[in-house]
Amino acid sequence: ILEYFKHNSRPQTPSTEHHGSNVLSVLAPCTDNALGLSGIDWRAQIFSVDSKSDASLSTRLLGLLWAAGIDVCSSAIASCPDKKIQNNRHPANIINASFGFAGSYLQDPPYALVLDVIGRINRRGQIIVASAGNEGGQADRRLPGSAGGVISVGSSNKKRQSSRFSNFGKTIDVLAPGEHIIGLSQGQTIDLNGTSFSSPITAGVVSLMR
Repeated sequence: ILEYFKHNSRPQTPSTEHHGSNVLSVLAPCTDNALGLSGIDWRAQIFSVDSKSDASLSTRLLGLLWAAGIDVCSSAIASCPDKKIQNNRHPANIINASFGFAGSYLQDPPYALVLDVIGRINRRGQIIVASAGNEGGQADRRLPGSAGGVISVGSSNKKRQSSRFSNFGKTIDVLAPGEHIIGLSQGQTIDLNGTSFSSPITAGVVSLMR
């Protein structure tokens, strides 16, 4: 799983600083641990990519490449840090991306760069699952979710209807529960809302299918 620890979108989780940890707690928590949680695929091996509070588009694209086992220092997306980043020797089969960019972030050429990264990962047979966003509007210009080769996930409620905050449109592939999801933070169960938590539920199902 690919996840980040900075997130700015509605609705807010109890702490945006712990967004990545919250997502991981939904994706694959162990069972029979007396904490009240049961993940979709609790046998999945998971890891996170910490962006060190850098929420830039280039850093997230490099994170996607690294999670897939691609040499990030050979890419033309951004200059390699002074200290060469070692390749990921255990590439993820499924990459969950509970984030997205829209608007001015996606003016050419960044739009093309995002599609190039997605294409490189797809050609390796790896699957990207992404949140559709919580703005309550069209999802067709929000990447990576709206791109071909990505499973875009919107949020549904207990009535199996689209959540009011969930983005919508033709680019969304599936809805998954995204309201009042039980997560874990610092050893305590918490209430989570957003497509950021619909996405890991779907990634867990994809993991079981694989």
